[in-house]
Amino acid sequence: MNPPKSDINEHMHRFDDQARLVFHLAREEAVRLGHPRIAAEHLLLGVLRLETSFTQTLNELGLTLKYTRNRFEEIVGKRESITTNPEITETAKLSMEMAASEARRLQAEQISVGHVILGIIRQAEITARQMNS
Repeated sequence: MNPPKSDINEHMHRFDDQARLVFHLAREEAVRLGHPRIAAEHLLLGVLRLETSFTQTLNELGLTLKYTRNRFEEIVGKRESITTNPEITETAKLSMEMAASEARRLQAEQISVGHVILGIIRQAEITARQMNS
């Protein structure tokens, strides 16, 4: 299944305050790690920095901020902090589009953190399928 093609900016007004905060925190994580681009993994770190029922569930499953941040740093590395505004990668854009798609599918008026989590998962599934094709 191919992801819907859309401009993520058309959906930004639908993100609730917590979901918008995820993107702000993802940007902070990218800057902290010295990464010039915000990827889906930064979005996940942003989600894990929040205190919501979603993050509590993820923590109970072993997906904590500390664990995820350490694994991400091991895989991608950490560079000197940057002060520039990181650009958004295609994986992050796709995650955001998938979040909007999940909200539509569930007939939600706003896109919440839960939709962002579902979007990150769907993006990972799509990327994995493309890599195996």
